[in-house]
Amino acid sequence: MVLTDVLLIILILVAIALGIYSLVTLKKFNAALSKMEGAVDDFRTRLNPILDNLKETTEKANNVVNIAEQEVQAIGSSIEDVRKTISMLSLKNIKSRAANPVVDLIDNLSAISKGVAAFWHSLKS
Repeated sequence: MVLTDVLLIILILVAIALGIYSLVTLKKFNAALSKMEGAVDDFRTRLNPILDNLKETTEKANNVVNIAEQEVQAIGSSIEDVRKTISMLSLKNIKSRAANPVVDLIDNLSAISKGVAAFWHSLKS
């Protein structure tokens, strides 16, 4: 029985040492987590104003793009109206394209309108 008692005492001492080691390790782990929590809170407090500024900038950029898009559409529709008016006023009796410079003007205005629309579409994308 003496050997079993000695081994039991050794086992109890090892269990106590393991328990103490576990407590110390958990305390260090808890301290590390507290430091990490503080760092995350600090990061969050620094990041919030940046995100707010980014949100405001994005909203302003969206407003500018929307206004510019409306203006380009208005210009495009104005050019289209001018083209239609000129085509209605053009000489309908002249069949030769070379003899009617208004047709060239209408083609040029149409090309400009399509170019502006293509430019705006590529700028938007």
